[in-house]
Amino acid sequence: MARLRGFLGAAVRSHWCLTRPHRSDAHVIRNAGGRASEAVRSLVISQQLLGTREIVIVHHTDCGMLTFTDSALAKIIKDNLGVDVGDRKFLPFGDLDASVREDVDLLANEPLIMKGTPIAGLVYDVKTGALREVSRAVKA
Repeated sequence: MARLRGFLGAAVRSHWCLTRPHRSDAHVIRNAGGRASEAVRSLVISQQLLGTREIVIVHHTDCGMLTFTDSALAKIIKDNLGVDVGDRKFLPFGDLDASVREDVDLLANEPLIMKGTPIAGLVYDVKTGALREVSRAVKA
């Protein structure tokens, strides 16, 4: 489905996602879970200074972000480090497709993303290597 050949854009992906664009003209932004909210700063820089005109969000199956909750991680941090993280959000998710839709919607409504920017949300299947489109929007 996803063709990245000739793509001049940014891909927001999980740390652990193993796919690679076919060309080096994609600005790849990685973070735990491939979450768009953590990538906004980098996307703005990519659009304003590097010429990015499309955004692709890629989450993947078997993602570690599906395996915990904020409260469970907060307890682990408290136990291991003695630090109370308060209400800090680590952005885990329980539904892979819903997380992709949420991230596409977030960017489609982000004032710092350029109007007219195509935004696609994909899920990469780590077992088959297949990319499946979940959501698509254009920044209004």
